[in-house]
Amino acid sequence: MEHIDIAKGILKVAYSDREITKKIKATYGIDILRRTVGKCRKELGISNSYRRINTYYPPIDSDYSCFFPFNNKSVKKNAPKRAGVYELSTSSLEIEYLKGKSKVFYLGSTKDIRKRLLEHLGFSGRNGGIKNFYRVNSCLFRYKLCSEDWNKTEKELYNNFIITFGEAPKCNAIKP
Repeated sequence: MEHIDIAKGILKVAYSDREITKKIKATYGIDILRRTVGKCRKELGISNSYRRINTYYPPIDSDYSCFFPFNNKSVKKNAPKRAGVYELSTSSLEIEYLKGKSKVFYLGSTKDIRKRLLEHLGFSGRNGGIKNFYRVNSCLFRYKLCSEDWNKTEKELYNNFIITFGEAPKCNAIKP
């Protein structure tokens, strides 16, 4: 599938309608008009290539850090005291969503990533779903630094997640 190839880095962009016609010709020997591909794509509810690449979660240009273990020691060592967006996921368990599986169970944003992640791990953390995930599973975090508009970035990533998987991450009780 195209979005899996994009996520693995095999494809850097989604195929355009013209490229799809060339692939069909090369693979099956069938000549098909670009307009026909576009019409079929629209009837199937598939967005154009620009929209597919920019609404997939996570978008290729999301610039997330690498993954780190989600525990006190790792957060203190690896999470910055800066504004940004962060993601919590399991290290191995795939969570079933309406349109597929993902290891992500929470997306958040804050002006101090380290402080907020430590709050999730501490007694003052109010999201019981997050606590249940990290008590039962080995969990990871990663982040994306944002000097400004971190709330806007979180909202875009959250909406992309919903487009990709059909629903919000399991522990996001409130829409950003």
